[in-house]
Amino acid sequence: MKPGEGLLFIHPALGRLPYRWISHGRDAENKPLPLVLFLHGAGERGSDNHRQLSHFIPELLEKAEGQGLAFHLLAPQCPENAQWVETDWSAPGHKMPNQPSRALALVMAILETWRQRPDVDPARVVLAGISMGGYGVWDLAARRREWFSAAIPICGGGDPSHAETLSALPLWAFHGDRDEEVPVHRTLEMIQAIRARGGDPRMTIFPGGGHDAWTPALRTPGLIPWMFEPTKG
Repeated sequence: MKPGEGLLFIHPALGRLPYRWISHGRDAENKPLPLVLFLHGAGERGSDNHRQLSHFIPELLEKAEGQGLAFHLLAPQCPENAQWVETDWSAPGHKMPNQPSRALALVMAILETWRQRPDVDPARVVLAGISMGGYGVWDLAARRREWFSAAIPICGGGDPSHAETLSALPLWAFHGDRDEEVPVHRTLEMIQAIRARGGDPRMTIFPGGGHDAWTPALRTPGLIPWMFEPTKG
């Protein structure tokens, strides 16, 4: 896997956050490329600016290579002992905080800068995350719906009271029904709430699947082409 460029974002009020920027392939006509923002899980927190590449990203790049897809990838690293969303992951539910966590606010500041690059297609910005990052996907998509063309929350949870905001967002959620770390009902309740408000999100529940729903998610037929469909936005 190409590790990409290791960078450090510094914000005068929020502090600093390491992240990786990977440009995978190029458009034959030099057109702007889609951007994938990936939020990692709790086990990849730290400051080495490498651990966040452990899951999801290697297989995504491998499969994209096989399908001839080109895109940019933004992968920030959450600090140790911090969270993308400040909530108990094993709780039966939570209310979205009025303000994002410091780590997520830094991600928002990074994305606001990079999505304006001339080589990024602002109509195709995909938000994906696993576990702790799945919570981040639900939270960030509700805060900045207009930024994203698609969202892929994997084994995470959100606040159903924000379902109306997400009802028009192309969304594909994944979860294992035997997940002992994040209860599967956290995904079920979000999908049900969005559908109740007129949305048409996709959902894949893996029978007998545990917490690692990201590996089978990436092997789900059609997911990767769906991520980059130009009709989204």
